[in-house]
Amino acid sequence: MTALDTFDVVLPQRVVVGAGATARLPQLAQRLGLRRLLVVTDPGLREHPAVHAVVAGLEAAGLAAAIFDAVQVDPTVGNVADGVDALRAHAADGIVAVGGGSPIDAAKGIAALALDDQPRDLIALAGFDNVGGRALPLIAVPTTAGSGSEVTRAAVIADPARQIKVPLYDDALLPAVALVDPLHTLTMPPRLTAEVGIDALVHAVEAMTSKVASPVTDQFALEAARLIGPSLARVYAQPDDEAARAAMAFGATLAGAAISNATIALVHGMARPLGAHFHVPHGAATGILLAPVVRFGLGAAPERYAAIARAAGAAGSEDPDGEAGELLVAWLDALTAQIGIPRLSGYGIAPDAFEAALGPMADAALASNGPEFNCREADREQIVALYREAW
Repeated sequence: MTALDTFDVVLPQRVVVGAGATARLPQLAQRLGLRRLLVVTDPGLREHPAVHAVVAGLEAAGLAAAIFDAVQVDPTVGNVADGVDALRAHAADGIVAVGGGSPIDAAKGIAALALDDQPRDLIALAGFDNVGGRALPLIAVPTTAGSGSEVTRAAVIADPARQIKVPLYDDALLPAVALVDPLHTLTMPPRLTAEVGIDALVHAVEAMTSKVASPVTDQFALEAARLIGPSLARVYAQPDDEAARAAMAFGATLAGAAISNATIALVHGMARPLGAHFHVPHGAATGILLAPVVRFGLGAAPERYAAIARAAGAAGSEDPDGEAGELLVAWLDALTAQIGIPRLSGYGIAPDAFEAALGPMADAALASNGPEFNCREADREQIVALYREAW
């Protein structure tokens, strides 16, 4: 960019990072004028210490809290509709989302539809700035270090009937407050740690190499890579390593802020169809695709791939840009293997079903508002080839 270029960055009103951040929730909810909160989470987290802390803190401050936990992995339009019903039954004036990307994304959908007089089709609101700019206030309390949804204006919602997952981008979806407490991530099992952690690294790489990257997103992405690069394998092997957990939590938040403002690209565009067709977990899908897509894009932005490689520790300052990019690809292959993420063929997908889905998945990827922002654009045939490379 030059001094004459312009860019904008959209972030929550307040982001609190550090052990004990959740204790700020009641005060910040009251500052937003909230009195009745719907706590959105998933069934596996209902008894999580973070949910207990949120509810106890709100009730101690005289605020009414009700729990809605009917959110599944890859939240659906049905989950959102049920959440709107729960919100209205509680007469809630705000939402607290507790969990990973799924509860936070579902909460964003609930917040977006809560003010509707006539119900809208959430899938029809996919794309940029179609929500209408109005939603209930949302406070996000992440329990994973991955999606960064607590600081993004994006939500991904699935419609199983149509076998699609669609992204929505709107300032109205941005949480008002994010409370990032790394202690909430200590109970994550290794597999989840790996899948969400590699997704955070993908956010940093895609933001750094996006066509609409800015000086601010560059700094977020590079610092995220610096934190995540040496920490992901470490925390996978030692889940109770609080220092590594803290680095991953802050890194994931920075990477989320970067990708929210620099926009997802080819990896995410290709990952979502894998989830819709074959239920490959989102983080695993992005991690599997990252090395092939980086290899595909190296020639388009060698200096940017080199910068992210050096930040993550995959290359040194003495390595020329071209070599640093190649080192990044090799490091990514080694990292995914080290944290137990297999190739696509390791997810029990029948080869004939995979081949049959290649065309439809490539079409869905191209329609996802992601590939066009990649430093090197891919056509349908190239996307099919990249899927095969990830097999």
